[in-house]
Amino acid sequence: MSETNGGGKSSFDFEKLQLKSPRVEFEEFVRARVATAERLGAKDEVALYLEALELGKKLLSKKIGGLS
Repeated sequence: MSETNGGGKSSFDFEKLQLKSPRVEFEEFVRARVATAERLGAKDEVALYLEALELGKKLLSKKIGGLS
């Protein structure tokens, strides 16, 4: 799955593997949990998941150097 970039060095095409950053993976996971809790009418859980999302995004931006 490597290709050659203009300089002759091989580069890796992450889009082919559909890899996402940890922050994006985390956001998608929590948003799925929020959607499920909303469908079930669990308002308290929705609020907790949304708080966890904000805290997690802050932590990941600090720990991973702001990758998004």
